[in-house]
Amino acid sequence: VTLGDYLYIEGGQISTLVDKKQTNDAESLEFSKTLAIPLNKPWKPGSVEIKEIAYKNDMRATNFAGLWADPKRNAIYRWAGELSRSARYEEGQENEMYMLSKPAQQTAFDNIIPSTHGQSVFCDDLGFYIGGYVYSGSSYGESNRGSPGVRMYNASSSEWSNITNFDSSGSQGNIWNGAAVCVKGFGSSPLVMLLGGAKRFESEHQPLTFVTIYDPITQKWYRQDTVKDTNGFPSEREYFCTAAAQGKNGTLEVYMFGGLSTKKQALDDFWVLSLPAFKWFQLSSPQSSDAIRHGHKCAIAGNRQFISIGGLAKYRSGGFKSDDVWPRGIGIFDLVTLAWVDSYDPDLGEYDSPANVQEIYKNGEADGYNYTPVIQELFWKNRSSNSR
Repeated sequence: VTLGDYLYIEGGQISTLVDKKQTNDAESLEFSKTLAIPLNKPWKPGSVEIKEIAYKNDMRATNFAGLWADPKRNAIYRWAGELSRSARYEEGQENEMYMLSKPAQQTAFDNIIPSTHGQSVFCDDLGFYIGGYVYSGSSYGESNRGSPGVRMYNASSSEWSNITNFDSSGSQGNIWNGAAVCVKGFGSSPLVMLLGGAKRFESEHQPLTFVTIYDPITQKWYRQDTVKDTNGFPSEREYFCTAAAQGKNGTLEVYMFGGLSTKKQALDDFWVLSLPAFKWFQLSSPQSSDAIRHGHKCAIAGNRQFISIGGLAKYRSGGFKSDDVWPRGIGIFDLVTLAWVDSYDPDLGEYDSPANVQEIYKNGEADGYNYTPVIQELFWKNRSSNSR
């Protein structure tokens, strides 16, 4: 996540492969530090100075946790996820939240069971961890089962909510390894959009022919079909990364890179979903970047630079034995030139939507797409006043 002048990297595992030689009996080791990469000066991935922040004594390394950056309080919160390298919680141990203040409703917080592989995002004052599943690696004594629902943390009041009053047989709040995106600029309050991933036990991948929208105010779910690119829709996937940028014409572009296909093969294609049109555009063809990966994370920084961190080229066995084509696993994509670049620069010009994205709004094409009445109301009538 980004906060202030740094990009923070938390959790996961680190490869023991150095100069093509494995330096430990294990392919990977848990990483019990938080890393901070500067965003206020230029750097190249291979030489950037990365700060290391030590854990508190009781803090344990996790994978797939929710990591929330709160600019109002200059704070980062970590919650849920699972212990690294197949470790399990023992009696008396808890998967805690690391934050500035104690929960306002301790009992309500204690009754929420942390899950893993869920969809996580921080949206204004609200932290969301949606779906996923639980087992003894995410919480002591839990058997392997799905965890449908919305776990929501209000940073203003320190209150927690566990929202499960919906049909859990559907995709809403019941998926894992997808993505959650904070959608702002289309009304007085933000929305949360879910895309991709799979239903845990049915192994039913969620097609990217639609997205699911959650309204935290009304606690209602909505579904909207997406519009395909000339090359079709993105393929179904898990373990991909997304990051969103606000266009000058009142749009929101959700950039999506890589992931794991239904055949358990890593991907390297790059797409953008533009709202409010809900139309996909392909920015790169499969294999064009030679940087296939899944399990990575990404963020937008320096106005217009999409930064991808980590990831694996193979699924499970042998994943940490592959050399990464990117130095230190860091890739940078310029969202204006639409090209992978070899350095980060905080002083590049402002972000704006790609030209082909702008065109569908200028020529009126987006007006003719098929929107549900609710989506029409939420996204088109309440579009940001800075649209042109």
